Parts: sequence; structure tokens; C-alpha cells
Amino acid sequence: YDWISIPLVYTQVVTLAVYSFFISSLMGRQFLNPEKNLPGHEVDLIVPVFTFLQFFFYMGWLKVAEALINPFGEDDDDFEMNWLIDRNIQVAYLIVDDMHAEHPELVKDQYWDEGVP
Repeated sequence: YDWISIPLVYTQVVTLAVYSFFISSLMGRQFLNPEKNLPGHEVDLIVPVFTFLQFFFYMGWLKVAEALINPFGEDDDDFEMNWLIDRNIQVAYLIVDDMHAEHPELVKDQYWDEGVP
């Protein structure tokens, strides 16, 4: 598992936490049956905005965790390492080719005559 850049346990914990949270939310946030006429529990038909926000946040967190398993892979959302390496080599060769004869002049400073300590 030397190709995994983050611990595999991270994604497993996040996956388990997200799915168990939304299964429990699905059970716990259901509307009551108005036909039972439970005292103190009237029907509430408001859109659960914060539940939607939680769902989008946690599912986004889960997708980021899945993408972080191998950020240098072959998927569409991964870094293009071949292009990065080719670009860095190209820039390095351009620096060497253009600057090989141009170097700054040596100037004597206060440590010029000292040897290696």
C-alpha cells in the first residue's frame, strides 16, 4: 500500500460515518402520522433546509476523501503528473541552455581567504 497517500482508514471511517448518519437521520426526522393525533405533535410540513445542507456537506466530504486516496492516478480529476514532469524538465533545460554561459562575476568578500572551517 505504498501508493496510498493518506491512510485508508480515513476513507473507511468517513464512509461509515456519513452513511450511518444519514440512515439514522432518515429514521429520526420522519413526519408523524397525523391520523394518530398524538398530543403535542402536530404535522410540520417545512422543508428541512439544514438537513439538505448537512447531506451536501457530508457527501462532498466523502467524495473528497475518495478522491484523496490516489491524487496522482489516471482519473479525470487527478493531477496530470506526466504534464507536470514534462513541463518541469522543459523549464530546467531552458534555464540551463539559456544561462549556461552567463554567470555572475566572482566578488571577493570578507571570507574569501578563509579555508573550510
